[in-house]
Amino acid sequence: MRRAAEVGGGAIAAFLVMTLLAKVHPLAGLVLNPFVVAVLLLGLIRGEVVGSVAGAVCGLVADTFSLGLFGIAGLALTPMGFGAGFISRKINVWAASRLFVFFFFLAAAELVLWGGLTALVFGRAASWSGGVVLVQPAANALAALGGHRLFEKVRAGHER
Repeated sequence: MRRAAEVGGGAIAAFLVMTLLAKVHPLAGLVLNPFVVAVLLLGLIRGEVVGSVAGAVCGLVADTFSLGLFGIAGLALTPMGFGAGFISRKINVWAASRLFVFFFFLAAAELVLWGGLTALVFGRAASWSGGVVLVQPAANALAALGGHRLFEKVRAGHER
């Protein structure tokens, strides 16, 4: 039950951040995708099962912001959440530089998968918004790294 609350909380927090980003600037939601950040963090911290479920849930919530087919983001985020949990258990990614690279490659793979699924379903290339979307993996990796550092500080404070 606790894991379900964490996934739900992550999806709600990402939804609120995405809503705020849309209010700040129309392109802000293209540069930073809080759903990707939430899935990366939940997968890393809680493992591949929670990461997969978070990917599916956050993907479906993220699709409410799009005008396209409902479910493409969920299909792209689910393997990313699984990968974040699975790979982080197999190799040491905990140093800041390795963690950034880990987050970057997973976010880039999710973006490529999303673009491929969009092209497959609609029969045309995905809209990359003049290349602005290509900044997204780096922005998501930085935000996830910051979120992880914040989580570690809060957890250290609770252990005292």
